[in-house]
Amino acid sequence: MAPPVPDVALAAWPQRARAFLIDVMIVAVPGGAISGVYAAATASDGPTRSSSVVLAVGSLIGLVLWIWNRGVRQGAGQSIGKGMVGLRLVSEETRQPIGTAMALVRDVVHLLDSSLFLLGYLWPLWDPKKQTFADKIVRTISVRA
Repeated sequence: MAPPVPDVALAAWPQRARAFLIDVMIVAVPGGAISGVYAAATASDGPTRSSSVVLAVGSLIGLVLWIWNRGVRQGAGQSIGKGMVGLRLVSEETRQPIGTAMALVRDVVHLLDSSLFLLGYLWPLWDPKKQTFADKIVRTISVRA
């Protein structure tokens, strides 16, 4: 196994988990509100064209929020969640932010972290560099800001 990265303070797993939960809530709260509007609109008459539009707009808003927070902001170093808990996402080699495209790729690669009973998300608990599978593939580290 490779030794831990010596020149930065790596993020602890609980901090990373809190940051991720905050990021999920940024999309879930507005999404839940829009779903509630959709449910209320369809409760009596069933789905209508306007209720379907509400659901489509809500989904689009959620996607835009996710791309803005997890792509643009995190690509620049900090998602809202990471900022609130004092973390930054950086390249393992350069220690610089990874940019929007790689941040979005990292989020897609997080699907691997979800496989095998969420093992990839738990991997930072014992990994010397405290990396998830996605971090290892994209070559990123989460560090204390």
